[in-house]
Amino acid sequence: MCYTKTYSYILSLSSRFGRAATTIGRIAFDYRRSLYASAAESLPSSEYERVKSACHQRSANRLLALCSSNGGVFMKVGQHIGALDYLLPEEYVQTMKVLHSGAPKVDVREVYKVIREELGREVGIKVRRSMSPSHPCGSR
Repeated sequence: MCYTKTYSYILSLSSRFGRAATTIGRIAFDYRRSLYASAAESLPSSEYERVKSACHQRSANRLLALCSSNGGVFMKVGQHIGALDYLLPEEYVQTMKVLHSGAPKVDVREVYKVIREELGREVGIKVRRSMSPSHPCGSR
């Protein structure tokens, strides 16, 4: 059984890495083709800004799809990107903000099950009365 779990983990890791590498490659290629081609350099500034904004939006959409399909820490990184309005282009921030409220919800019983499986034993976890399994503190 341990071998099956390890094999499954390696497959999952490989597929996540593959998706991430492919997405980053596609984003880099899009920026190179859209903004750094000789034709882009001769565009008037207003047209260049339009092309740049469209490239940002396509790239942000690709990044959102990557975060959604890979889940886990990718979702957290996407949420962080959605909060970097002082640093990143607006297209990225607005696109990634959906991960703040649209992150998948997991039932607290499923979380307990994963903890039990990973630790190999029952763990006593007390939930305060003011906390609700359907509305964890980080989801509001």
